[in-house]
Amino acid sequence: MFKWKEHKAKMTACADAMTDLEGKIKDAKGRGDDGADDVTKLQGQYDAKVAEFDGLKATADEAKAKAARVADIAALPDDDDGHRLPAPAAQAKDEGAKAMAHLGVFEKYVQGKALSGQEHDLVKPKSTCNSEGKLAGDGCTLPPRMVQAILGKHWAAAMGLPWVVPAELERAMQAAKTMLSTDAVGGGGSGAAALFTTQFIPQLQMLAFDVPNILDRVAITPASNGSIQWPKLVQTDSNELGGVVVEWLDEGAPKPETEPEFESISINTHEVSAYTEISETLLRRSAIGLEALLAQLFRAAVRLEIDRTIVSGTGTGQPLGITQDATVRTVARAAAGAVGDADLVNLKHAVKPQHRAGASFVVADSVEQALELSVDTLGRPLFRASMANGPYDRLVGYPYDVGTNSPALGTAGDVIFGNLRVGYMLGVEAEVVVARSEHFRFRNNLVAFKVHAHVGGRPIQGRAISILGAVDAS
Repeated sequence: MFKWKEHKAKMTACADAMTDLEGKIKDAKGRGDDGADDVTKLQGQYDAKVAEFDGLKATADEAKAKAARVADIAALPDDDDGHRLPAPAAQAKDEGAKAMAHLGVFEKYVQGKALSGQEHDLVKPKSTCNSEGKLAGDGCTLPPRMVQAILGKHWAAAMGLPWVVPAELERAMQAAKTMLSTDAVGGGGSGAAALFTTQFIPQLQMLAFDVPNILDRVAITPASNGSIQWPKLVQTDSNELGGVVVEWLDEGAPKPETEPEFESISINTHEVSAYTEISETLLRRSAIGLEALLAQLFRAAVRLEIDRTIVSGTGTGQPLGITQDATVRTVARAAAGAVGDADLVNLKHAVKPQHRAGASFVVADSVEQALELSVDTLGRPLFRASMANGPYDRLVGYPYDVGTNSPALGTAGDVIFGNLRVGYMLGVEAEVVVARSEHFRFRNNLVAFKVHAHVGGRPIQGRAISILGAVDAS
């Protein structure tokens, strides 16, 4: 049997490697003649990955063709007169048809329509409890493309979800159309009922949400049973080889004993939930589509909370954050309440050279502001080429992004450096569930929705990450 999940994981890993190499090639080209040799070497590695990906795709295409032939045979009628009722959508073996059936049942569920037993079986959560033994609760699993719309493409690829967000839903997810006001769900006199008084315009008026910057950078792996056990080689600055010893010996001399050291990293998942209320009128008359509406309402809420815990989570009932893990390198800042060039250089060199591949900075918005305001003795900006050329896109040679969940200027972790795809692991269960209730706010004609997922995480290679501490070096 062709193992689609394993094959998708290989293709995803290959695609990620290609993306990483593209960045390295760009960096090497930026160094001019000094990086020419690296460009040649990296280009060869990139071409090899392209060939590997093409081979994996060819294998997948062959498996798809074989599956299609089997499906064609199964679809033929069984009786002599050539008539047979089509299989119900809930039993369709074709993934596309199954996904469409899932979406149809999902819309019935959120609108409060009764589901048949077969429809309920299609969307009911398969996970009965999380790693702490708590019931996951009833509800309806979200359609794969809605999970992707809420939690992002990186998350969806790690979970092996087959759907790509369609163009209309992608447009609905744009940052310029987010953050639904309380009135828009029927909470006041100018709420949903007012929207439909004369004419309904199918576009929610919203402001932009914060954009998570950490979540899409870390490694994500399925945690099908609510927990992960991850083997790890014990490495230190003085022994990167994990206990392996190499010696020069005279002929006939006894060989050194080598005993590599290993440890096991555990990641347990915890429930993360978001709650909102929508008017019955909006549910009945919505021209923007329930899928896009719910995805808009929950997208930032869930993603930003996971993003926050990756940075500063306590590890109790939630992921352990980068700033809370003792294995992450903490660098004392040169001056309290500020970030300067010396801090950035020290953060870079707190991570060993071999661990900096693919590394970048994540800084708070207040940190970027402080850097942009930094000037030399003549009043010239230190972190901008000039007012005409605009800001640099790198700090001490590495790219950076502004993290909306990063601690404020002067607080530990206001600057993070490292390759988070190597240094941090997020374990997630594949199912994301929405639960509906119309009883709590029945008198107000409001329907309550809760979306919940099970997520856990922690740094797994803290030596590959450094953060700026809260206390200055003096």
